[in-house]
Amino acid sequence: MKQSGNRLFQLNNLKRKIVDELFYEWSRNGRVLSPLPKLSLIGVSS
Repeated sequence: MKQSGNRLFQLNNLKRKIVDELFYEWSRNGRVLSPLPKLSLIGVSS
């Protein structure tokens, strides 16, 4: 039980890291608003 929870925790950390990197790339390129629909596909909104 604890192992599966730890795996879920690692998955959430990985997803957060990916989103942070994507946001950095988008903001650096000046395209912050255009990829917003893609975020919901990743599942960040849930």
